[in-house]
Amino acid sequence: LPVLLLLGGVMAAYIGFDELQSKLREESEKQEEELAKAREEIDLMKAKAEQYREELERLKEERQKTA
Repeated sequence: LPVLLLLGGVMAAYIGFDELQSKLREESEKQEEELAKAREEIDLMKAKAEQYREELERLKEERQKTA
């Protein structure tokens, strides 16, 4: 009987450890997805900033031509 209790305890510890690993893995994947999304948004903002920079340069050139 004590051997069965010991095996049950070991099994419970293993299951708890396995669930903890799964939870950590899921959290890591969620963080990676959020990081990828943030990087995507950063790239989009960089592209928009470059577009605005180009538009500003174009407007400056037009202004100098008319002045």
